[in-house]
Amino acid sequence: MTPSQEKKIKRVLLLLLISPFVSGFLTAMIVFTQPDIMMSMGLAGMIGLWMISSIASYKAIKGYIFG
Repeated sequence: MTPSQEKKIKRVLLLLLISPFVSGFLTAMIVFTQPDIMMSMGLAGMIGLWMISSIASYKAIKGYIFG
């Protein structure tokens, strides 16, 4: 393995570690600032929101890391 490949693998692992925390934080911010939205969405809506935010944060961090 070349050093550049190792660097990429480390970046991907870092990305996979960070993105759930970022999405969880974003979801928590929405829940605490808009509790009425959370009540109307229910659990399925919260899971959907978390999945969307985790995908979005994954893509954003990936774009930031890989340029």
